[in-house]
Amino acid sequence: MTRLSSWWSLLFAILLLAAPRSAPAERAAGGDWDVVVIGGGMGGLSAGALLSSYGFRVLLLEQHHKVGGCTTSFSRGDYSFDAALHEMTGGAPGSPLGDLLHEAGVADKIELIHIPEFYRSIYPGVDFTMPAELEAAQEALCERWPAECSGIRSFHAEMAEVALQSSELSGLQRRSSLSKLLVPLQQPAVVRNLGATVREVMDRHVRDESLKAVLSQAWIYYGPPPQELWSILFLAANHGYLTHGPYHVRGSSQALADAYAERIVELGGEVRTGARVASIEVEHRRVKGVTTETGERFGARYVVSNADPYQTFQKLIAAEHRPPGIERKLERMEPSNGLVGVYLGLDVEPAHWDIHEHEIFYNTTLDAEKAYRSMMEADYEDASISITLYSNLGDSFYAPEGGSVVVVHSYADFDNWPAERQAYQAEKERVAARLMALAERVMPGLSRHVVVKEIATPRTLQTYGMQAEGTPYGFDAVPSQGQALPNHTSIEGLFLAGAWTSPGHGVTTAQLSGREAARQVLESERDWGLIDHSTLLAILEHVPVDAVRYAVDQAEELLSFNQDADLDARLAMDPDAMVMDATTGATSRYLPVVFDGHERHSAQHGVPCGGCHHELSFGSPGPMACSGCHDSQVAAVDLAEASHRSCTGCHRQLHRESAAAVAPVECMGCHQERR
Repeated sequence: MTRLSSWWSLLFAILLLAAPRSAPAERAAGGDWDVVVIGGGMGGLSAGALLSSYGFRVLLLEQHHKVGGCTTSFSRGDYSFDAALHEMTGGAPGSPLGDLLHEAGVADKIELIHIPEFYRSIYPGVDFTMPAELEAAQEALCERWPAECSGIRSFHAEMAEVALQSSELSGLQRRSSLSKLLVPLQQPAVVRNLGATVREVMDRHVRDESLKAVLSQAWIYYGPPPQELWSILFLAANHGYLTHGPYHVRGSSQALADAYAERIVELGGEVRTGARVASIEVEHRRVKGVTTETGERFGARYVVSNADPYQTFQKLIAAEHRPPGIERKLERMEPSNGLVGVYLGLDVEPAHWDIHEHEIFYNTTLDAEKAYRSMMEADYEDASISITLYSNLGDSFYAPEGGSVVVVHSYADFDNWPAERQAYQAEKERVAARLMALAERVMPGLSRHVVVKEIATPRTLQTYGMQAEGTPYGFDAVPSQGQALPNHTSIEGLFLAGAWTSPGHGVTTAQLSGREAARQVLESERDWGLIDHSTLLAILEHVPVDAVRYAVDQAEELLSFNQDADLDARLAMDPDAMVMDATTGATSRYLPVVFDGHERHSAQHGVPCGGCHHELSFGSPGPMACSGCHDSQVAAVDLAEASHRSCTGCHRQLHRESAAAVAPVECMGCHQERR
């Protein structure tokens, strides 16, 4: 019965995603910007950088004094700290994150540090270091638990199957209804585990409790314990770490956030910090822009909100414009747990304790559910903690010579942190002392080497990051709500990015959510007739820039098309000439194609008008748009192909102006708005 209900839950979710979205008949009224991004967390930054690289003019508004959200850094004296990032999943070329960094144009702006091990896991009677490579991890696990080797390999095989099929579902929101309905047949491993917890999946493969504890140790990255954690999220993420490797960013995660912001600016956009958005303007179920708390209004065709959904829908959008049912949905969904961290600057290096790993998980018990309760009840007697040794990365950013930075994290319930200042400070010190005492079981005498100490709580994250319940994780990752929110909304032009949206929480997935939001903006452009389908596919399929340039060069050699680049001068000489939009056939200010009469068009391309017109009923009017003839269903040359055959007119003009000119490789390189 459980599997059947899970299948129907998936089918229902697919049908919701398959619901058609209305496409406006014409482009939204222009504003100050093409896109306004609310929030400079990883989702907002990646969306903004990608849209900028696609040719959109982007304004990013961040309420804090720096971008980054949870992926930011701060300093205390000679020591600098990464606020939250432990390890990113991948980052090198060939991984989803690596491809995103390249596509957004930030890969060359940062230096990634590969972390040699996934984690070191310490339990009573168990001390195991998990290699950061799939085959090596299986070999090490089989060596430690030889009687379970068959189950270890079958568990990893299922993990790989779920991860592969989950990646095939990337962009599901943008697919046809039929492809969504085929998910149960094409992604059976996902369907099989859709309603399962991590513990339930492990129970099918292995029996030893200590092995289960080690296999599921990274639950501390995702929120709920294995007995409650959604298996799809865990299996896909863990397989990503073991196949693409764990990475960090030299100079802290702030360097990555700054690289995204720099990319937006260098492509003509703007990033404003200290700019808190007060409202998202909506008219006739379409976004019109945003207004800040200082009263500044920025018009936009699109808004991408990286704010949490409670802010987006309950504070920024007026009640009369909120999507139907969204408030009931938010009432049903539960935010995940909060985070408490103790940031320590030490006068010794980790080698003082003969510790060389980057990430150590220390657990007082094999029972993760017991540990989770201990943390959420704030007693921390049976807690699990992460000990992150940033100075073991060989990055001088964090500490002066001879010193080091160590951060101890654990979970916390927002409700356990009093609002009254004195009581709050006392609770901070109590919890910090308890967490440091646990860390000293791994690093004896730790407290004697502390030079700098800072403590962050769920209230800290709520204050600086404006995250609901002070959680960095978004919605609680349990099977009943593991799919989070889609990136699109029923308000035209409004999209969501960040940990609360698909594909889920985490530094890597938050960036991927920004990519999905950006791609949905592209598809809206197609739906609105502003870019052609072929260009969209080229972008979404990651056609290499060099390949695009080669195709343009070949087109210049093989095709000939007389087109004047100065349209204003041409129109002044021939007022009857029309500037046509080659996608819709309507008069346009966005596409530099001059259509100067059927006779000349026919003679120039050797296509007699009667070839189309004799097919029309006698006395009926001729086509009123280019698409009347250039329809992919009835013509050998469809509209997109016909319009792009004219590209030589622009490129020859570029080379006449400068021999060193590089042909545009983005849509908006040619298709600029004529004002």
